[in-house]
Amino acid sequence: MHPPHDILGKEIVDYLPVGEGENVIKKIMMDSVDILENHPVNLNRVREGKNPGNSLWLWGQGKRPKIPKFRRNTA
Repeated sequence: MHPPHDILGKEIVDYLPVGEGENVIKKIMMDSVDILENHPVNLNRVREGKNPGNSLWLWGQGKRPKIPKFRRNTA
C-alpha cells in the first residue's frame, strides 16, 4: 500500500489494498468515513477552524515486536 501523503489529489481506487484480507481492510477504511464525520473530536475541530479527520488510511506492513514474556516471581 501507498502512504496517503504520496497520493494526494489522486483517485484512491488504484491504491486500495489488494490480496488476502483486502475486504476487511477496505471495510474498516470505508466505515471510518461515516464514523468520523460526526465524531465529537471532529465536530470540535471544525468549530475551532481546524481540518477534521475524514477517514482511516491503513498502510504499511509491520513486524511483531519481540517483547520478553512476563514471568511471575515465585520466590
